Amino acid sequence: EDRCVAAEDDGNLFIVKRQTDAESAEERCRLEWEGVYHLGDFVNTIRRGKLNSQPLLNVNGTEVRPMDGANTMDTESSAVVESTDGAQLPQARVLFGTVHGSIGTIISISKSDFDLFKALESSIDHCVRGIGGLKHDDYRAFQNERCVTVQRNTIDGDIVESFLDLSSGDKVDV
Repeated sequence: EDRCVAAEDDGNLFIVKRQTDAESAEERCRLEWEGVYHLGDFVNTIRRGKLNSQPLLNVNGTEVRPMDGANTMDTESSAVVESTDGAQLPQARVLFGTVHGSIGTIISISKSDFDLFKALESSIDHCVRGIGGLKHDDYRAFQNERCVTVQRNTIDGDIVESFLDLSSGDKVDV
């Protein structure tokens, strides 16, 4: 595999990727940050898997089918899937648990689905005030003693799901 999901003691999750197409051996040994996200809790377990056996669906409701030879029930490996719109993506499904009992999941989605959910997340953040006036982007920014960087290549499913709880007027605003 070329990607690794990890967590650290400042409450951050991150995804790094090997640079397999780099020219020099030294560059191929370096890991590149692909996604960063402040979870706000200490992650004590990360495992491959999924919470149910239902098929993975795109935003438009079409099923993402495994390509020939891929076993979707195999939780020990990631399958490459082909969506019905022709896009290919790794079907990485990772579960994590925190010391406070939260269970989360990290999944790969198509670029078009990511763009849609990112736009929805951003719109909700602009229209709905966070608790204490804290902006979502500020809270989810990756931060440790060496650096602070904005949330990157991740979607906060809790924010997206909160759209369902908004009033009709707020939904229109979003």
